[in-house]
Amino acid sequence: MSRRIVFIFLFLATIIFFDTCKKPGPANVVITVLNDTNVVVQGATVRIYSKPSDSTIDITKQTDASGRASFEFDTDYVLNVHCEKEMDNHQIAKGDGVVEIHVNATAEKTITIK
Repeated sequence: MSRRIVFIFLFLATIIFFDTCKKPGPANVVITVLNDTNVVVQGATVRIYSKPSDSTIDITKQTDASGRASFEFDTDYVLNVHCEKEMDNHQIAKGDGVVEIHVNATAEKTITIK
């Protein structure tokens, strides 16, 4: 009987040990840019940053053919998003938003530029 108790205790201790040793996964964010007619925008500039302006997070990427730009972080953040694209008429379409990012998760945000 005492052998069984020791075995159960060791089994539970092993499970708890390995469960607490998991490293947190990345915090991902995918920004999708649409125009005012809800069509994806390829080649838009997506800036993801935090305030104040002297912060260390300030990353810019271009959207791909599906209108998406992906970012990866190592901790939770609430970040500002600014998107823009020069349109055919040489005017700049812009859009802004805020995204909340958590480790082990992917946040998705759609920004419409006008």
